[in-house]
Amino acid sequence: MRKIAPIGKRSYAGKKFKSVGPNELSASDKNFVRNNINKYTVQQLGNRVGKGIEVIEKFFKKEKLVQILDIQSANEPSIDEKSQIIEEQVKEKAVLKPKKEPKVKPSKPPKELKVEPIKEPKVKPPKAPKIKPTKEPKIKPTKEPKIKPPKVSKEKLLEKPKIWQRRGPKMSEATARKIDFIKENHQKFHVLVLAKALDLSASAIKYHLKNVGLRARKQGLLPSEEYVEIFNFIKENHKEYTISDLAALFKITESLVMYFIEKINTKPLIKKDVKNESSKVINFLRDNYRTMTAMEMSKVLGIKQNRVRYVCERKGFLRTPEEVSAIRNRFNKIVFTADEEAYMLANHGDITFGDIAKNLNHTRSSIIQFFMRKGMKITKTQQDKLSSQNFKDYYKKIKEKKKIDSLGAN
Repeated sequence: MRKIAPIGKRSYAGKKFKSVGPNELSASDKNFVRNNINKYTVQQLGNRVGKGIEVIEKFFKKEKLVQILDIQSANEPSIDEKSQIIEEQVKEKAVLKPKKEPKVKPSKPPKELKVEPIKEPKVKPPKAPKIKPTKEPKIKPTKEPKIKPPKVSKEKLLEKPKIWQRRGPKMSEATARKIDFIKENHQKFHVLVLAKALDLSASAIKYHLKNVGLRARKQGLLPSEEYVEIFNFIKENHKEYTISDLAALFKITESLVMYFIEKINTKPLIKKDVKNESSKVINFLRDNYRTMTAMEMSKVLGIKQNRVRYVCERKGFLRTPEEVSAIRNRFNKIVFTADEEAYMLANHGDITFGDIAKNLNHTRSSIIQFFMRKGMKITKTQQDKLSSQNFKDYYKKIKEKKKIDSLGAN
């Protein structure tokens, strides 16, 4: 049996049926009315669908439907006219054939009924039910289970409890010395100073301290007295130098510079300002940015490409679309001679692009770009011919390779 989802709930297919009011037709009812409009009357359609005649007529007006049965009934006589015609026909028949008077049989007198007196039934009084005395249940005392102590040997009792050990290879002597040094000096020096002294990272030293159960020095203190001058310099000049410049100036790590900047509660300078750039660099970029790429200018000046792009954007050294296409065509466009162009045009569609490139000592992409600039395309027949030719050449190469392999094996 096909399952039908109730109205207002989701079906098994995931769709939701639209709920219909009492004076509305559903989609299936509408289709039934459209398909059987000329088969049944309005009343019959309403009975089939389960709706009133007014709902069906309202649907006819909305959809502009016409029923052929209504047109036929308009031509036919009405019910009153039909009844008059039937009465006239009956009268004509009555005139032609005289009515026979029905024979009336004499009625017999009714027989007297004998009424017997009703006997009252004897009602017996109900017997009282016998109540049996309830016996109190006997409660048995619960026995506590006997717990036997586990048997432990004297050797196990005398053994010392095992300390948790890290899985993996055993700790080397060098790491043990480093951990001892960290234990002794973790409150005297900062984590970064210990990391620099032991050639480790700050996270590695924190890891060792955590395993031992110790805490590192408070972050609010400076790593050491020797860094006080560096901290004061960064505090005064952090807006003029980047992180990498400060690290190179004092020969310290960038993470330590970031630590100092975080203590000042300021943001670091990511790039230098254009004002600090030398006049030679700016003049060179102004003269050559229209004809050279950022890579070429960075190689000449000895600075990074991102720096070249940044200065060009700040100074307004922007190329037009024509200048950009001219720089690109320097690398992409290859100049062909008149003979090479004539050869390519004569063999277009007959030889593959790879064969043309081999014959002319050019790249395949340059030949494709030449035909694209000319607006020449390969038709379907030419493509089928070239594909079959490529398959034959590939099959010949495989045969030759097999022959060479067989000769080498012998």
